[in-house]
Amino acid sequence: MRRVAVAALLAVAALAGAAGWALAQSPDDAGSMEAANAMYEEGDYVNSALAYRQLVDRGYRDPALYYNLGNAYYKQGDLGRAILNYLRARRLDPSDHDAAANLELARRQVSGAPAPVDDAFAGAAARAAALLGIDQAAAAALAAWAALVGLAGALLLLKLRPRVRRRLRYAAIAAGVALVVVVLQMSTHMLVGGGNDVVVVAASVEIMSGPGAQYAAQGELPSGTEAELLERRRSWTRVELPGGGLQGWVPSNAVETVDPDSDL
Repeated sequence: MRRVAVAALLAVAALAGAAGWALAQSPDDAGSMEAANAMYEEGDYVNSALAYRQLVDRGYRDPALYYNLGNAYYKQGDLGRAILNYLRARRLDPSDHDAAANLELARRQVSGAPAPVDDAFAGAAARAAALLGIDQAAAAALAAWAALVGLAGALLLLKLRPRVRRRLRYAAIAAGVALVVVVLQMSTHMLVGGGNDVVVVAASVEIMSGPGAQYAAQGELPSGTEAELLERRRSWTRVELPGGGLQGWVPSNAVETVDPDSDL
């Protein structure tokens, strides 16, 4: 199940399905995904979003699912949940250019929200992470390690002609370099995709100076605002806005974590 290509930035109706992730689907998941896709294609964005969300609630994790869910919310004008799910799709598959394009489109429509920080280092890290998804990087690391062990074993245990030994030595060096590169790639994924990020999913929310409605309001955050989660205290969450500027408290039900399995 592959996504239909996005013809333009405004054409966010494209639906997704990456073949590598589809292999992990159960028949029930695949059938539910197809049913949700059919509702989306018929223009029933509310019920398609509900169907996609049921898959998420069952523990199904797939970049195509989050991309589709983001599109369904975007079509309803729910920028907060659209951005949230595009970010989730990107976290699972940083090479997903459709999700990246739709994320930037939705971000530009969030009025009054601080822009996410994108310094030179973070930008370079994100571009590096886009070369391979985390699963592909893990598979490449395993393959490089197996090649390195096999070649090293052959060099140590077998009696080889000098020419063959030299070629195997070069191959072992290449496998070692590849292993280092892929491990660095995986580290970049953890750097770019880490953190306890949250997105405002309420229509808007006041950011308070303390964990309660009795504290002074410091401003209003629109739906789709991205922030870093610092702590939670009962029904209140302390967040920090991009750039290390304003910190404050918002009701916990006004935000959702980008990591859908986070206990924070």
